Amino acid sequence: MAHDLLAELAGYQAEYAREDRDGRTERAAAVREQMDRVRGEIESKAEDLEAEAAGLVDEGQDVRAGQAAVAARELRQALEADTLLVPDPGGPREPEPEVFVPQDHNVDEVLDYLNRCDDPAEVQRVLDAEAAGKKPRATIIGARDEQLARFAPPQD
Repeated sequence: MAHDLLAELAGYQAEYAREDRDGRTERAAAVREQMDRVRGEIESKAEDLEAEAAGLVDEGQDVRAGQAAVAARELRQALEADTLLVPDPGGPREPEPEVFVPQDHNVDEVLDYLNRCDDPAEVQRVLDAEAAGKKPRATIIGARDEQLARFAPPQD
């Protein structure tokens, strides 16, 4: 039963991550409620196993007591790891970095962005994205060598 609960929790974790990533906050909240329910069941099962282990020790059944104690510890470790995996929805979130998509801008805006950009990897990424687009614009593609030359080491 404990493994079923852990599998159920893992399924909810994956669903929560997907819903949260896609911005479906109402659905993510509903999934989070289910995750909290399953966490409660796992906590209860761990407590039952710990009580069982204590009772088995009193009865002199050390092997079975050890097995119950190990099972309880594994459940508690799974719960501890779970809290590290799923961020608190009320907690701080890092803003997602804005990605410049050349297809979303006119030629002048793309060239202006490239001219202001001081990161050669970003210039390369934008030029590659333009080249891979449905309709690459010749003016931007033609500026490739000039843009990349800005980052080349000086020639002696």
